[in-house]
Amino acid sequence: MQRFDKLVLLASLPVLGGWVLHPVGTLTSVALLAFGVAHVARLSRWQGHRTLSDPLVPAPQMLLKVLATAPRKSVFILTNHAGTGPWSYRGAADGMMKLRRRVGAEAFDIHSLRYTATAELARVGLDDDLIMSITGHKTHRMVQLYAGAERQKARARAANIARERNKDGMSLPL
Repeated sequence: MQRFDKLVLLASLPVLGGWVLHPVGTLTSVALLAFGVAHVARLSRWQGHRTLSDPLVPAPQMLLKVLATAPRKSVFILTNHAGTGPWSYRGAADGMMKLRRRVGAEAFDIHSLRYTATAELARVGLDDDLIMSITGHKTHRMVQLYAGAERQKARARAANIARERNKDGMSLPL
């Protein structure tokens, strides 16, 4: 958190305390208005949280060979039009929409693809930390939410296999 943010938050506390003690008053109203403007200025600079600075992207050997021979102007794989900087969010969203239209998948947004990737990685047995390193999720809770249905299906398959093995009716050890 930057110094300006800390100052605005700390200075807001006495103003809010003054409002609690004396809610109707010109000085309290002016102070609340001033700190409201300061909070708007503080929040207008906020750029959101980064999920993962260097996400791990698994790549098959075929892709690694193609990338090794592809001409590049920078370290970025997905780049802007000039090929010198990273692909912007807007550029990525537009590119994905163009591709989704071409294959008839307009109903599937980027978030849905991330959700699907998380579920598929859980289905093949990756643990939460590995999934987070690939998808960029910041919390285990989100991975567990997205992977929950696939993990439940895996438990159900395991239960069915155990039941088939125990057709003679004997109880299974827990």
